Amino acid sequence: MSINAEMALMNIAIPINVQGKHLATLIFSRFLFDEPDKDFFQKQAESVGFDVDSYLKALDEVPIVSKDKAWKIVRYCLKFTNLIVDVALLNRKQKMHEIRSNAYALELAANKEALNSLDNMKYELISTFSHELKTPLSIIKGYNELLYDGCLGPLDQGPKNALDSAILNINRLDNLVDSLLYLGMEHLDEHFYDILPLNISQVIESVVAKSAKALKDKDLSLQTDIPQKVPMIHGDSKKLYQALFHLLDNAIKFSPQESTITISVTEADGRLCLSMKDNGIGIVEEQLSCIFEGFYQVDSSLTRKYSGMGLGLNVCQRIIERHEGTIRVESKVNGGSTFHLDFPIKEHFTNCMPSSN
Repeated sequence: MSINAEMALMNIAIPINVQGKHLATLIFSRFLFDEPDKDFFQKQAESVGFDVDSYLKALDEVPIVSKDKAWKIVRYCLKFTNLIVDVALLNRKQKMHEIRSNAYALELAANKEALNSLDNMKYELISTFSHELKTPLSIIKGYNELLYDGCLGPLDQGPKNALDSAILNINRLDNLVDSLLYLGMEHLDEHFYDILPLNISQVIESVVAKSAKALKDKDLSLQTDIPQKVPMIHGDSKKLYQALFHLLDNAIKFSPQESTITISVTEADGRLCLSMKDNGIGIVEEQLSCIFEGFYQVDSSLTRKYSGMGLGLNVCQRIIERHEGTIRVESKVNGGSTFHLDFPIKEHFTNCMPSSN
C-alpha cells in the first residue's frame, strides 16, 4: 500500500497483485485527518502564491473524517482486497482443475479405446477358438454316437457304458463351446435370429429329451405342467432351445439325487410365463444379483464341487432379452431355486402336449 501526501490531503492507492500479476488498484483520496492545521495551510498557500482566503475556504469544503474512521475504511478495503484475491485464487484453482479434468478425460477416453480394442480382440479370439473347436467336436460326438448305437458293430455292455459317459461329457463340452461361440458372436454383433411363430412346448419337449440321460443318472423326476392350449410367441427355436437347456442343465447339476424338477407354463397379462423349479442347494441372497453376469460363479475356488465357467445363465439372459422377454430368479439356501421367464404373446395356438410326469 502506498500513501502520498499532497497539499495536506491523503491519497491512498492499494495495488491488487495476484502471484506477481497486477490486476487492479483501489484508490481512496481527499481525506483530512482530524481538525486541519489552518496555520500550516495558510503558510502553504502563501508559499505557492495561492489566494489565502480562497484556499482556506476550499479547505473548509473538503470532507473531514477522523483518523480512526479513515483507518477503519482502509482495513475494510484491505479485507475486501483479500476477498478479491481469494476469489481470483479460487478461479485459478478451478481453471487448473478443469485443465487436469480435461486431460484426465482424454486419458480415460484413450484407455477406454485401448480396452475396447483389447475386448474386441478377446471376443474375436473366443469366436475363432469356438469355431475351430466346434467342427472336430461334432465329428468326435458323431462317431461316439454311431458306436453307442451299434452302427459300426455290436458292443458289449462295458464299452457301451464307457461310450455313454463319454457322450455325456462331450455334450457338456459342446454346450460350453456353444456358449463361448454365442458370446463371441453377440459381442461382435454377428448373431442372426430366425424369428418365427413358435410353440414353446415343443422347445421344452426337445430340451427334456436331450436331458433324459442326465436326469436318469441322478434319479431325478421331471414334472411338466403345461396346458393343452399354449399361446404362440415369436422366436428363434434354436436360440431358445439353448437358453432353456442351460436352465435345465443348471437345475440338474444342483439338484440332489432323487429330487424333482418342475417346468410349468402359464399365461398372464398378455405374456407367456415359464417357470423352472428345482429343490437344489439354492443361492445366497447377496449373490442373486450377480448370477447372470458373464463368467460369474457362486463358488469360484479351484476345489469347487460343481463344474462350469459361469456362462450359461449369462447366455440365457441375453437370448431371452433378445426375444423381448425377461428372466428372474427366486432362491433360498437349501430350499431350491425357481427361474421365471416371460415372453410377449403374439397369437394363440392349440398345444398337443399334455401335462405329464
